[in-house]
Amino acid sequence: MSGLTFLSAVSMAEQIRKKKISPVELVEAHLAQIEKLNPRLNAFVQVNGERARRSAQDAESAVREKAQKNLSLIHI
Repeated sequence: MSGLTFLSAVSMAEQIRKKKISPVELVEAHLAQIEKLNPRLNAFVQVNGERARRSAQDAESAVREKAQKNLSLIHI
């Protein structure tokens, strides 16, 4: 799962479109990486994991329903 955080944004979007990964899986991978590294890097002042998860679930529903009008540009 951690390899997902090293993909380019274009590759992430492509894999979501092709349903190889889900937006929820991608967000969880990034949140785990932030949790792991942020104590040393102190790169984030605030992380709103719950909001990120809700947004990912909304995006996943939209991908599943093919409702592209509800997706941000990265998912189209």
